[in-house]
Amino acid sequence: MKLGGLLLLVVSQALLSESVDYEGKLFWNLFFRPERDVKFYLYTRRNAYAGQEVLSGDMNSVVKSTFNPKNPTKFLIHGWRGDYETTFNEKVSTEFLIKDDVNIFRVDWSTSAQTINYMTAARRVPGVGKVLGEFIDFLNANSAVDLNTVTIIGFSLGAHVAGFAGKNVQRGKVRAIIGLDPAGPLFNSKDAEGRLDYSDASYVEVIHTNMGMTGMDKLIGHTDFIANGGTHQPGCWTDSCSHHRAPQFYIESINMNPFWARRCDSHANIKRGDCKGELILMGDLNNATKNLTGIFHFNTNRNTPFSQSIPEI
Repeated sequence: MKLGGLLLLVVSQALLSESVDYEGKLFWNLFFRPERDVKFYLYTRRNAYAGQEVLSGDMNSVVKSTFNPKNPTKFLIHGWRGDYETTFNEKVSTEFLIKDDVNIFRVDWSTSAQTINYMTAARRVPGVGKVLGEFIDFLNANSAVDLNTVTIIGFSLGAHVAGFAGKNVQRGKVRAIIGLDPAGPLFNSKDAEGRLDYSDASYVEVIHTNMGMTGMDKLIGHTDFIANGGTHQPGCWTDSCSHHRAPQFYIESINMNPFWARRCDSHANIKRGDCKGELILMGDLNNATKNLTGIFHFNTNRNTPFSQSIPEI
């Protein structure tokens, strides 16, 4: 089989979508225009379950919403064939609003993401990220957000959207980006300008669960948290399952259970089971203020709850 055909087979069979949230709207929109088709839905404690659309460039839509400029702001970005109401977005929103009084924008790029053609969705990631970066600049220019309180969280293709958003913010750097198993197919690990990279925010944390398969095989963050060796997750029989463990672990880490990870000298040390460094919490919101860097490894259970007890010293 030729390389192109093999890539399509891997993508179609392994990088499966959050289809349970999706309602079968598969199409290839040849006329996708990110400045028109990317939407921003705001959720706060005053409207935790009913998003309000906020329009980039329209401060009136911000003022009329429940947005509170005094609160930190988080952006959630779905992956291929998802939308702003995917399980990932819903659960992360719920957990964060339980934890803190924050503004949460769910970024909806489903007009492009909901296509059977993975290559089309991947090709449109930079344009989506550019529009998000411009929206963040707009909010900052109008004193609605402080870039030091902005966190962007993206899963799979959404992780690269987060990276392009960070690259396109012109008024400074956002505080943090959390990349949940950034998509691997069609993203060159050597091209920092074409994917999520540690330079895209003041702090970039990446959680790896299917490295070298549906997820990137390169360590690209200030910190890279590698679960169970990074490629195959306990309790999973498919790459898709392992890929989707990243958002599941992150959701559980927000309020329910901590995930302690041990510092490793290299990825090779992880494979040898030879990590003896300090313990750090994966997903801890304070990681961004610690100037934390490095590689960290953690193990999980096969089923929920995934978090294990603190490793022995």
